[in-house]
Order: sequence, then structure tokens, then C-alpha cells
Amino acid sequence: MHDASNPQPTNAVYEYIVRVLNEYNVQYDAYDHEPVRTSEEAARVRNTNQHEGAKALVFDVDKKLVLLVLPGDCRADVDAFAQFLHAKKVRMASKETVEARTGVLIGGVPPFGSAMGLQTYMDPRLAENERISFNAGLRERSIAMRFKDYVEIEQPIMVR
Repeated sequence: MHDASNPQPTNAVYEYIVRVLNEYNVQYDAYDHEPVRTSEEAARVRNTNQHEGAKALVFDVDKKLVLLVLPGDCRADVDAFAQFLHAKKVRMASKETVEARTGVLIGGVPPFGSAMGLQTYMDPRLAENERISFNAGLRERSIAMRFKDYVEIEQPIMVR
């Protein structure tokens, strides 16, 4: 029996991302590592800088969930995001909501909203990277790929 208070992550989101990357025939590196929850921990285990980490945050925008992707060393400007979206109320989605809606634990959310049925928005500062790395649906699985391939595949809406 499934215990909703203790969700068990599955490989479904990871497998979706890998399948899409393979369909687009893009080069990427996939690797396993110790479980991480924060951008700082992820950069350390991946041996990368924090700025190339694609941090994916789930927001509740007027009762609709969306994904905002930004560099791992940056903070989301929630007021600017709300203004960009012409939204009345924008707030971070709760841990419980994220896990129930996406099937992914906080810390494992990838920058592919398409893998979870969410519209993806992107902070333009992520474009400062030639490559990005991210947790790919699990806290212990990462993928590194070219930024331009990510944009071509996911087609995120650029937040200005």
C-alpha cells in the first residue's frame, strides 16, 4: 500500500528525460552519486560550479503549478515572476504538493516541466552556461548536457 506521507520516488521522470534526450540524439552525461537536496550539495558531488546547476522550483501561480528554472547560485525573484505572469498570487508550492503532483521528491525536480506536466519558465541567467547539470527526477541521479540542447528540447518560456 502506498503511504502518501512518505512518497517513494520512481525512475519514471528520469527515464522520460533520458528517452527524450536519446530521441533528440543529443550528447549528455548521466551519473549516479550520493543523494543531494541543495544546489550546493549537487555542485559538490558533480564537481561543477553552482551557476551551471539548473535549479528547478515548482511554484503555485494562481492555483496552477508551473516550473521555474534558474542557475543554482541564484534566487528566484517571486515578485518579478508574478509581474511577468500577470498573476495575483505566486508562491512556492509546498513539499507535499510538489511530491504528490510530480512524483518527485524536493531536491530531485528536473528542469523538464514537460516530464511532469508543468509549463517550464526559465531565468535568462541560465543562458550564461554552455552546459547545465541537474538532478534528473531523483536526488541521486544527475544529467549534464549542453544548454542549447536543453532549450531546443524543453522550449522554456524565457522570463524577462
